Amino acid sequence: MVRDSLVVAGKDLRVEWRSRILTNQVAPFTLLVVVLFGFALDADTATLRDTAAGLYWVAVLLVAVLAVQRSAAVETADDAHQRMLLSGLEPAAIFLGKAAALFVQLLALEVLLGAAVIVLFDVSVGNVALLLCTAVVATAAIAAAGTIYGVLAVG
Repeated sequence: MVRDSLVVAGKDLRVEWRSRILTNQVAPFTLLVVVLFGFALDADTATLRDTAAGLYWVAVLLVAVLAVQRSAAVETADDAHQRMLLSGLEPAAIFLGKAAALFVQLLALEVLLGAAVIVLFDVSVGNVALLLCTAVVATAAIAAAGTIYGVLAVG
């Protein structure tokens, strides 16, 4: 099952790498959301620092919706999801592979988003280990829930 999951994750990551949707559309959208948050709060440095964590996770969730929609759209084109089910792969392996690919994509976007929040909102990170642990666990949860949502949205 692990090998099948890695095959599915590799396929999804290759599709994303070749299409460059993540770098050409989603990453700029991510940065735009952070800049718009700054404008919405009148560039008040104290307010931005106080709300940076919440704004960060709201932006992550917005980006996750885009990434899930993109992943689901790739699978619905030409009934690729039906072919994957007929390939003999276990459904659990397909789920784990798609969630792992989404996890990697979201983690890359979170690094970009985190750097933008630190620079634009003048935020200092107190406990880096806690931040990394929280980001990994939350990203895994968002990727798992997003994968389920994507499958349900496709029908």
